[in-house]
Amino acid sequence: MSSSMGRELLGAVWDGSQEAIQKLIDTESSRIQTMDITRAAAALLDADIKEETIERLLCKYWDLRPSEDIMGSPDFGLDFLLPGKGVHLL
Repeated sequence: MSSSMGRELLGAVWDGSQEAIQKLIDTESSRIQTMDITRAAAALLDADIKEETIERLLCKYWDLRPSEDIMGSPDFGLDFLLPGKGVHLL
């Protein structure tokens, strides 16, 4: 194997490993952010804050958006606090 082929191979392996590492970081960051948002919403609900206010604050501070299937409704609710529901982040 020539040294240029070896460098190309090492470069390809390096690039692939960097992509895999970045994907793991992104996944973990998203998971942690979702947990933080859920805790904040749960705390606000426990404090008897109106759902409309909670939704507005979550949208403002975490840049949340309603899911596509709920876009037609006047508010998107706090369904993401239920098991199996996802938080939609930009």
